[in-house]
Amino acid sequence: MTGEIEKLLAIGKAAKPQNLEVKKLPVIWKSNKKAWMTAAIMEEWLKTLNAKMKNERHILLFSDNATCHLHIKLSNIKLAWFPPNTTSVTQPMDQRIIRCVKANYRKFQMQSLLANMKAASNVHAKFN
Repeated sequence: MTGEIEKLLAIGKAAKPQNLEVKKLPVIWKSNKKAWMTAAIMEEWLKTLNAKMKNERHILLFSDNATCHLHIKLSNIKLAWFPPNTTSVTQPMDQRIIRCVKANYRKFQMQSLLANMKAASNVHAKFN
């Protein structure tokens, strides 16, 4: 209610991505082979957040029923669970946003590829 925002948790495949200093990112960086949330990452993040909230406030954290989302008791965080099969209704990324982003990415990738092919054929035509 005070408008404070905690750092987001970002999960990637590389522990130390090339050309990127993860310590300078405005996120908490974690990694694993598939770049997925795991129970271990979730538990560590929850315990860190709980420790940060100690002596400051109590919070309510809503979560879906993913298997990696643990049902643990914490002193300053109360976990509340969405009903099963409501993820596509409650989470914007499941409301076709991911599909649209991927479609636009592919479109721009193909446009770039075609533009590079035209440029290459124009250069080739000049030298023949």
